[in-house]
Amino acid sequence: MNSFSSDDIRAISTLAMQGMTTAQAAALGTEEIAALTSTQIARMSASSFAALNTTRLTSLVASTVDGLTASQMSSLSTASASKLTSDQVRALSTTNLNALGATNLAALSTDAIAGLTSTQMGALSNTNAAAFTSTQVALMTSDHIRGLTTSGLNTFTTAEIASIRGVALPGLTSTQMAALGTASASALTTEQASLLTSLQVNSLSASALAAFTTANIAAIDTDEIDGLSTAQLAGLNSSQVGAFVVAQLGQFTSTQLGALSPSGINAFTGAELAAVSSTQAQGLTTAQLASLTTASASALTSDQTRALTSTQLSAISAEAFAQLGTNDIRNISTLAIAGITTAQISELTASTVVGLSSDQARQLSSVQVGALGTAALNALATDGLAALTESAVSGFTTRQMSKLDTEGAKALTESQLGALNSAQMGALGADNFAAVNSDRLDAISTTAFAGLTSAQIATITSDEISVLSEGQLSVMTAAQARGLAATAIYSTTEAGKSISSANIAALSTALLSALSTEQAAAFSSAQVGAMTAAQIASLSTGSLVAMSSDDIRSISIDAISSLSTFQLSKIGTEEVKALTADQLSLLNSAQLGALSTENFAAISSDRLSSVSAAAFAGLTSAQAGTLVAAEVNLLTSAQIAAISSSARAGLSTEAVAAIPSEILRPCPRLLWLHWMLRRLRN
Repeated sequence: MNSFSSDDIRAISTLAMQGMTTAQAAALGTEEIAALTSTQIARMSASSFAALNTTRLTSLVASTVDGLTASQMSSLSTASASKLTSDQVRALSTTNLNALGATNLAALSTDAIAGLTSTQMGALSNTNAAAFTSTQVALMTSDHIRGLTTSGLNTFTTAEIASIRGVALPGLTSTQMAALGTASASALTTEQASLLTSLQVNSLSASALAAFTTANIAAIDTDEIDGLSTAQLAGLNSSQVGAFVVAQLGQFTSTQLGALSPSGINAFTGAELAAVSSTQAQGLTTAQLASLTTASASALTSDQTRALTSTQLSAISAEAFAQLGTNDIRNISTLAIAGITTAQISELTASTVVGLSSDQARQLSSVQVGALGTAALNALATDGLAALTESAVSGFTTRQMSKLDTEGAKALTESQLGALNSAQMGALGADNFAAVNSDRLDAISTTAFAGLTSAQIATITSDEISVLSEGQLSVMTAAQARGLAATAIYSTTEAGKSISSANIAALSTALLSALSTEQAAAFSSAQVGAMTAAQIASLSTGSLVAMSSDDIRSISIDAISSLSTFQLSKIGTEEVKALTADQLSLLNSAQLGALSTENFAAISSDRLSSVSAAAFAGLTSAQAGTLVAAEVNLLTSAQIAAISSSARAGLSTEAVAAIPSEILRPCPRLLWLHWMLRRLRN
């Protein structure tokens, strides 16, 4: 048949072609093969077609290839398949291409691979798709890759996946990427990962992205970071999260950042964590913040802490919170201050608490304030301390109050002092109490004032006591009174610097009864004159004796009647001499009778007549014995008549003789005694 011309070959009938032997087929030359029509080729038996000379098969024109049958294609040897040209391959139907089989497909030349169409690639069975070698895959274009089915793509070995050229990567569709298996995803090279588009990255399943190497994670283009979904990010382990570089983190949204695992957040380096913007920081979850290590917390910036809400802030552990610096503390928003836990606030040191501004301090609650360490409390700026609300200072513990320094005590405002209770005030040291501004003392509530110790009371000066309210003075106890300085009761050197006369009545009887003689002696006449009957009655005899004559004379008319017989029996001569006629007029019989003989004798004649007749009924015989004629001569008939019979026995003969006769008529016994004395004289 080698002598046949091309026209002769084309003239062979289809029936004759069916009878062509393998020997005849093998003898066909290049020109004869090229002359065959598609109809003739289709009539050749599979064995005859397979017998065609391998090297001459390339002469088979593309227009005749589409007439080949599947059985003919499957009969081709590997050697013959390797000689197929790109045009011949392109002309194959999808059925004939699959009929080649995996072995023959793997034998296709680089030229033949170039002839494959996207449609042919999509029609390949998984077995045939898996037959491609890494060398063949490396020659594929984006159209080739795009044509593969999702299952076909996943038949590629890791080496084949890695051999996909960068220029072919755009061919990967979102559908293919979504179906990409973990093995295939893990096979991607760093270069391939860097070339993926945002859509391709976003299309990956969470498990596929989780199969990325750390190098591939770091290779994702910064412009494509926004394509990562929260589900994908949540699936990354800490090593993968830690692989993100600063430039990539800068492209994260707050939502994306919040999707990372808590362990992943801690995988960031200090520089990476510091690169998170304040807007991104708003996306941090409570779980992420709760897991922050001390190292991660120390990397937080002031801008980041400013962005945190109260809920976010409260999630941070106390140990991590302790790593925040002064500027970090200063930048916590006033709205977030409420989120600081007691465990966190107890971690504030003297160096970090100074970061709290007045506005921030104003937001602290009583529970938060009570959790402050004593060193931190004293380190709080005075304006910060002064900014604490009344509600907040009510949270001060007694330990805090006992450790408060003088500067802190000076900083307390009137409203703050008014909010403290008795235990808190009592815990404030004497030196610190003395440091409280004088004009603020009256702000202390009466309940709290009652908690002051005698040592604290001892620091009150005459200048300070003058500003105390009536209510405060009224609750002063006996124990407190023992600490009251005499100069505080009344200052002889500073006019008006003492307990005002108007407030004297507020002093309790318990307090007055506990006063020392030195304290009692300090009262001015005006102060004594303002004392009530109950107050005067509560004074010890020592206090009364210690008072000056002017003080005694100042005892009010109402109060004089409250003096006990014991008090009157113990007062001195000078005190009795100081009693005015009005005061003497209010003494009752028991009070007059309680005066010692010496003290009764000290009552001058002009004042004795002011003593009531009822009081004279209490006169003792010893007292009566001190009356001289001049004094008796001034007594009224009612006074003389009131003297008891036992007391009359004490009258001297001169005293009886001095009684005017008109006074004696109502007193028969005295009249008889008077008549007898006159006879004796004559």
